[in-house]
Amino acid sequence: MTTPVPGHVVGRLPETAAIAKVVWTTFATDGGRPMTQQNADALSKAFAAADQGDPAPLLDLYDDSMTWAGFTFDGSQRVYTKAEFLEGLGVLAKLDASANEVLSCDVIDDELVVAKIRAYRKLGDHELDITMVMGHRFVDGKVVRGNDLVPSSFEAFWSATGLAG
Repeated sequence: MTTPVPGHVVGRLPETAAIAKVVWTTFATDGGRPMTQQNADALSKAFAAADQGDPAPLLDLYDDSMTWAGFTFDGSQRVYTKAEFLEGLGVLAKLDASANEVLSCDVIDDELVVAKIRAYRKLGDHELDITMVMGHRFVDGKVVRGNDLVPSSFEAFWSATGLAG
């Protein structure tokens, strides 16, 4: 175990770091709102539009050079390019029902947005209704890196539907 720096309270930023954070937050704003909050708002709106049949805002949000560390239908993980990520989403068209709803977004510093997403999938008698966590790194208003975390019922659903590949 390491010893804290004398004079510093564990779990609190030293005064100079707290001041630097305020200064940085001030410079990382556009129109008086932190850029990360604007990114979170854009993410929520893009998911809502995609759920209403307009995927363009979501596609535009993902940078062409984006990579995504995500789950495969069998529950393993891999890194996808933007094209591979979007191709994987194509399987949703084979389902009877599919919906994604942003439940909440946490903004972290100047680039990160972590979203809790309710994901609903249905094919025949098989249903999946989960909350997944998606992390997004934004640069200049675009997602350049991302990842997701899903419960084990995710791969169980895909296996039961026969669409796991």
